[in-house]
Amino acid sequence: MCMVSGGNILLLHSDNDPFIPLVEAQHVAEQLGAPCQLRVEPSRSHFFQPCEAIVTAVMDVAQRLDAT
Repeated sequence: MCMVSGGNILLLHSDNDPFIPLVEAQHVAEQLGAPCQLRVEPSRSHFFQPCEAIVTAVMDVAQRLDAT
């Protein structure tokens, strides 16, 4: 199992990414183990456009960093 960097790994993936299949993101999350978190957003492709999910993910990691 891989070592996790302070528990601040958050994988943000779309259910319809044309380049990286969802199964790959799920595999990475499994290999990293807890406390890695995988968030799957519906219909975001490869996140070419800014969206609230990206901002929320960054803010969540920042809050976890502040808590440590």
